[in-house]
Amino acid sequence: MRRVVQISDPHFGTIRPELVDPMIETVNGLSPDLVILSGDLTQRAKDGEYEQAMTMLSRVEAPVLVVPGNHDTPLYNLWLRFVHPWRRYNRWVGEEMFPTFQDERMLVMGVNTVNRFAWRSGKLTPATLDRMCKRLEAVPDDLLKIVVVHHPLAQEPKDGRRRTRGGKAAVKALCERGVDLVLSGHMHMWRVQRFQEREGQYSALQIQAGTVLSNRLRGERNDFALLSFDSQHAVSVERFVADPVEGSFEPQGAEDYINRPGTGWQRRG
Repeated sequence: MRRVVQISDPHFGTIRPELVDPMIETVNGLSPDLVILSGDLTQRAKDGEYEQAMTMLSRVEAPVLVVPGNHDTPLYNLWLRFVHPWRRYNRWVGEEMFPTFQDERMLVMGVNTVNRFAWRSGKLTPATLDRMCKRLEAVPDDLLKIVVVHHPLAQEPKDGRRRTRGGKAAVKALCERGVDLVLSGHMHMWRVQRFQEREGQYSALQIQAGTVLSNRLRGERNDFALLSFDSQHAVSVERFVADPVEGSFEPQGAEDYINRPGTGWQRRG
């Protein structure tokens, strides 16, 4: 059994401070093997915001894997965003922009999808995709393969956001190399779905978490995800949601998926 917690989009600078302690207590109480933060640690990439975010992460007892989001580069300081977009991120979070975690059961690969020249929109360049594919091809087939990005690789037309540049090519290439799950954030919306394209459906699952701490809600509540794997071919996805009165994070029920040969990931029950 492996347990992975995904938190996303805390946006320090616009957080609900009353949620920090309950979130940390709940996450640590789940005893995950890994905690993933899928971008937007900060609201405006300020040193003080990074300091608060890293103080929060220092309280997490499990290993932590972090990828950057578009809010983790300066918005209004154009010189810094275009020339040194990751100066503050590197100072506080680390130099590695494509972090990985691997044990005997799973590979988790983080990818930077931020486009410094189109601040809100994401991109995945051919060079980055090639790097990802080579990494995936070098690991055993029996490992659970998880990719972490900030910007979703696929979106619904109703989302009203510009699609991630290179996302469709990435979905095809990653699924051909046996990726099981793609974790993302950015939208502040909860979603669990299989990737789709016009010719059919790919087998990988996209799990899109909302914002764990921010007051910038878009009609949804603060949340995070717990992923439980009892094998390479089965996953339970459970949403933990902040109670609007108590401030605690409560489970909202799990969706169970199984990966069947020939049909890919299907929801059970």
